[in-house]
Amino acid sequence: MEASTTDPDGATELCEILDEEDFHYRIKFTPQMEGVHTLSIKHKGLHISGSPFIYSVGQLAAGGTHKVQVGGPGIEKGEVGLSNDFNIYTREAGAGELSVAVEGPSDARIRLEERPHGFLGVSYTVSKPGIYGVHVKWNGEHIPGSPYRVHISPDSGVARQVTVHSLKDRGLQVDKANTFTVSYNGARGQLSACIRTPSGSHEDCFVQEMDDGLYGVRFIPKENGVHYLDIKLSDHHIPDSPFAIMVGSTAADPAMVHAHGDGLDNGKCGQKNKFTVRTAGAGSGFLAVFLEGPSKCALSCREVDEGYEFSYTPFAAGKYLITIKYGNINIAGSPYAPEVTATGGSGSGRKPSPLNEQTSMVVETVDKKPGAKSLRRFKGDASKVTVRGPGLKKARMNSQQSFTIDVKDAGHAMLYVGMVAPNGYPEPELMVKKNKVTEYTVTYKVAEVGEHTLVVKWGDEEIPGSPFSLCT
Repeated sequence: MEASTTDPDGATELCEILDEEDFHYRIKFTPQMEGVHTLSIKHKGLHISGSPFIYSVGQLAAGGTHKVQVGGPGIEKGEVGLSNDFNIYTREAGAGELSVAVEGPSDARIRLEERPHGFLGVSYTVSKPGIYGVHVKWNGEHIPGSPYRVHISPDSGVARQVTVHSLKDRGLQVDKANTFTVSYNGARGQLSACIRTPSGSHEDCFVQEMDDGLYGVRFIPKENGVHYLDIKLSDHHIPDSPFAIMVGSTAADPAMVHAHGDGLDNGKCGQKNKFTVRTAGAGSGFLAVFLEGPSKCALSCREVDEGYEFSYTPFAAGKYLITIKYGNINIAGSPYAPEVTATGGSGSGRKPSPLNEQTSMVVETVDKKPGAKSLRRFKGDASKVTVRGPGLKKARMNSQQSFTIDVKDAGHAMLYVGMVAPNGYPEPELMVKKNKVTEYTVTYKVAEVGEHTLVVKWGDEEIPGSPFSLCT
């Protein structure tokens, strides 16, 4: 177990962790400045459910239902007769009334344990298997994600005997098979394994019997990030399932991703509202943005030096919810709840939908270093570039030849022109001159007998006909 805090200036410090009774840990840190801090709690190097958290020192920002955070196995899975536990963090929501209820095939015995600094522990026990709804409300209103749909399985019984061997949870690579074994240890039942990817998809693993009570399991990851492996015996999770597995670099850390901008607090109907997600220093991974509210939104993204700038245009006024995830984990502070208002005239918007509409976008980020400038990216179509002129047909010794390049319909990109002599070195005399806005003249003179190679590129792609072979 490890914990760290990141202050508003970006400095990170490790916290002190005290091991208490009954698998509880006390985390201590001393903030050195006011402002919003990011608290990361990891187990075996991976964020626990609900981490990273935000922790405000000094004046709390505007709270609300969307600032209540929930995490833990009890909102993901459970078992009859056992205590199913999860945590609730309410500090950033401000003052309010919390209520927890569990609905399902049987009554639930619920216990709340108040802990310091806005954390609460919740445990519930049920007597019948089935699908249960865990309702968490703040001031009478459901928090984002509530009610949580939880599958409560019967007494797992012999599934507790099953063990996993040779399972790697670090250093896996995309498109490379990972194999491990599962031993029944005298148990009986049907084994199944499923992998949950960072992008949210579910894929079955290949399971093959190797010997009586011994099975081999194989899967091939298709993307980087934290995957969760569910291993079940006759639909009962075995001990420690689901298993967290990191594919690719561990540098993709949601705790290092931050969002800012007016579009996270308020917006105008029918207008572009912007916010920026800072990914510099957070490695590369999948960045997902979800908008939920009374209308769908026109959502776009562009790369900037510190990360990615998002613009959304809502078409109805009302309350919206913006959820930002990195590697399928909520970044600190997410979700955000901007209030979109009408501006009158064309900005009054359409009638709000009775049901919430959702708009989403996923971006595969590139690794950015803090303070580094990103290169401008051009989009050109080399197939639309045209060339003409006698200089493309034959090279003449010690005589100037020329041809024209027209990029009128080819978009925007960088023009590359190069020529190599028969001896393998660049031609000593070659010049590119701009004639018109989209037209260039290339002039060259060769001084060696033989075959000369002329290359013309628009961006990273060669134009039609390139490379050209010119003989003297």
